[in-house]
Amino acid sequence: MKKMTIQQILDIGIQREEEAHEFYKFAAKQTKDEIIQNIFIELAGEELKHKDLLLRFKKDPELAKKLKAPEKLFKLSEKVELPDLSDQMNPADALALAITKEHLAVEYYRNLALNFQDKEAKELCLKMANVELHHKQKIENAYSDIDHLEEF
Repeated sequence: MKKMTIQQILDIGIQREEEAHEFYKFAAKQTKDEIIQNIFIELAGEELKHKDLLLRFKKDPELAKKLKAPEKLFKLSEKVELPDLSDQMNPADALALAITKEHLAVEYYRNLALNFQDKEAKELCLKMANVELHHKQKIENAYSDIDHLEEF
């Protein structure tokens, strides 16, 4: 792998957060379920917060060392298929799509970390994966709640 600088890693992360923000804005417009719309709007806002965090990392790389991984994950993205985004999706499918997108982001950063010999670059990638894990956990909680509601 071509040697990347910390700044380049952060630039890629910032671009990915912008793309995720646009995805969630679009997803919110596609679903008719008001609860899911609100979740997607909230997720879009969180992606902007992630982008802001990465911008702060660019200014102060020491901030990344303070992040921790979430304590509990349901690992639902490993069990759900990736549905197509449509205005006809039910709430569970809409959230399944979001879970999978976040899982892919986690895996992207983890795989990126595997390609670095530089300890600082590796740690930064793993910290970015942890940020995405927090996001994934939040969506999995909502998915689990909806899944339980549909069982009643």
